[in-house]
Amino acid sequence: GREFRRQGRAAKGEKEERDAHGWNGSGDDVFDDVAVVVGEADIAAVAVAALTQQGHGGRRYVITGPEVLTPTAMVDMIGQRLGEEIPFIELSESEARAQWQAEGFSEEVIDFFVMVHGNTPEVGYTVTQTVQEVTGRPACTFALWLDENIEHFRRMQ
Repeated sequence: GREFRRQGRAAKGEKEERDAHGWNGSGDDVFDDVAVVVGEADIAAVAVAALTQQGHGGRRYVITGPEVLTPTAMVDMIGQRLGEEIPFIELSESEARAQWQAEGFSEEVIDFFVMVHGNTPEVGYTVTQTVQEVTGRPACTFALWLDENIEHFRRMQ
């Protein structure tokens, strides 16, 4: 069977702060850290527009998807598409470090992972309208991205 493992994270704030950044979860007191996910096609579309159209010189863009999701919600969506329940296992920092070491990551990269997973900056959970503003079309939702990429998850069995 499958399972999804990741380092546990500390809560980022109260429900009001989550709501202010577009989080659409249940608002329960138990807070599964949130993140903005962006599809690679959206990144590419913004890059192409910025490199081939006038008016982008010197600009910096923060590219995000259109929604804030929890890792648990994303794993649940993947499981639903696959027709199976995928356990979500929170790892302690030491367990996560050991797993990343076993996967061949350097200590420098592991330290970065720990920093990002344990203290995601605000930009990591704030939705922007960059894709819409630069390309003229909305950013792809995780559900649409998942529909286009579900075969990659099927092959991971």
